[in-house]
Amino acid sequence: SEPNDDRSLATKIGLGTEVSATLSTAEVDWYAFASRRRRLHGQVARANADGVSLAAVFDAEGNHLDQVYVGNDTPVAITETASQSGTYFAEVVDINQGDGDYTLTVWDGSSVPTPTPTPTPTPTATPTPTPTPTPTATPTPTPTPTPDDGQYPLNGTQDLPGTVQVEDFDEGGEGVAYSDVDEANHGGLYRPSEGVDIEDRDPDSGDYTVGWTRDGEWMEYTVDVVGGTYDIAVPVAKNGYADLTSQLRVSVDGTTVGTVDVPDTGGWGEWRTMTLESVDVPGGSNQVLRLDIVGGRFNLNEIRFDLVSSETTTTPVSSSDDDYGTQRYGEYGYGGVNN
Repeated sequence: SEPNDDRSLATKIGLGTEVSATLSTAEVDWYAFASRRRRLHGQVARANADGVSLAAVFDAEGNHLDQVYVGNDTPVAITETASQSGTYFAEVVDINQGDGDYTLTVWDGSSVPTPTPTPTPTPTATPTPTPTPTPTATPTPTPTPTPDDGQYPLNGTQDLPGTVQVEDFDEGGEGVAYSDVDEANHGGLYRPSEGVDIEDRDPDSGDYTVGWTRDGEWMEYTVDVVGGTYDIAVPVAKNGYADLTSQLRVSVDGTTVGTVDVPDTGGWGEWRTMTLESVDVPGGSNQVLRLDIVGGRFNLNEIRFDLVSSETTTTPVSSSDDDYGTQRYGEYGYGGVNN
């Protein structure tokens, strides 16, 4: 028995981190990782060129999502859709003399590592007990994440009121869904192919932070908005740069709804929530929420829209029982006839 031979004892791993381990004969290794994206990409590579082992992916409730068989020492890929944010699990199993050293890597996002495309056909080569691998050769859909020329939401349109995670900016790339001063994703554990700089705020929960911000950078999000008056809360962190004016400008569909002043909070992990109170936000579907960095040199985690009062349209209400009281018409009644 091994320390991680049960899902409840799964070893926590970071996204994009290669894990090296040894699979014992007839044993199982479990791993847990946090995901906030729809697309998951995994890769298993064995030192053992013989025998058969299996890699599988499960959701937080233990529901089986997908699996691949590994029949030799060629890396094998697995691609799956994560329907919601949370903890997911990977399982590596010795099926038939498939024990030995191996590496496992899990990515979360639109960038798929180069080794992924070719290996999948290999599983059917050696193993007799593996008639199933043929369907699993469908990790060829890895090209699915290819972005369109236009801008579209990462995980579906977000609703306001609600909380927008700043790292979940729209798809579309540099100059379309965001602008960053350089191409590198400093931090790189989430959406590594994008230029926005993202790091872990809490590795266990999958909570991410946008950092290394610079003046002139921006990010956009597709949102459905209930129009009304909002309090907008923004947790920020800034270490030093006291003489630098740092701000976050918030706009919806091209209209600035408010600007947050970012103070020196005393550390990159020292968070202070700044609130814009009683801000009017126009309602509508498929609107673009834009966050503009002014000055920069601060960290962002999320932006929360709390509805204070919604837009109300007043329409006259007619009553079927209107009572006008006793009516008097002076000396003359209707038609000018003397009463």
